[in-house]
Amino acid sequence: MTFIPFFHVGFLVDDLEKGMESFGKAFGVTWTVPDIGTVDFWQRAEGEAPLDLVVAYSRQGPPYIELLQSQESGLFNTAQGEGFHHIGMWEPDCEGREAELIKEGITPIATQYTSEREIIVSYFDPDALHGVMLELVDEGRKPIMEKWFTSL
Repeated sequence: MTFIPFFHVGFLVDDLEKGMESFGKAFGVTWTVPDIGTVDFWQRAEGEAPLDLVVAYSRQGPPYIELLQSQESGLFNTAQGEGFHHIGMWEPDCEGREAELIKEGITPIATQYTSEREIIVSYFDPDALHGVMLELVDEGRKPIMEKWFTSL
């Protein structure tokens, strides 16, 4: 297997605007316009349900900084506290890589699918990786996301 380096590090923040300001000053980065959207997610603890996301990425990278607005429940819940959330990697074969990780005892805890049930994004249990959550992102989304990272 070829190592595919991570392309972003995700952080939870309770207030996205304040997070953008403080991370921007500390790291010298500017931000995408925050994306506010609803996606269908499967979450191990909650089943399949829509999930509202508010997210911004640094324009500088890779690696990019991703800020996620914390929520009252689920994958991005406020009980986790603010701070480091996950490492995100591009993956050309999310289904295949997910199967490999499961064989190694690293199980998915949340997944976003296309309408054809292909993986867009999958998050893996941090307990299996010494407290670090891994996010696999379908590499086919790279051109769209990189365009967003650099757009005004």
